Amino acid sequence: MMLGIDINQDGIYKIEKGSRIIKDFELSAFSVVFNVSEAKLLEEFRKKLLK
Repeated sequence: MMLGIDINQDGIYKIEKGSRIIKDFELSAFSVVFNVSEAKLLEEFRKKLLK
């Protein structure tokens, strides 16, 4: 699915290993592609934040 977001393979790798932040518009695109809410994608981050 093309949503106008350009993330190269190296960028995806860095996101997966946690060395690159995900911009807000990228998070929105990921939620569409994976058919899951943005809140669900942020769930683990929120848990760590509230500790």
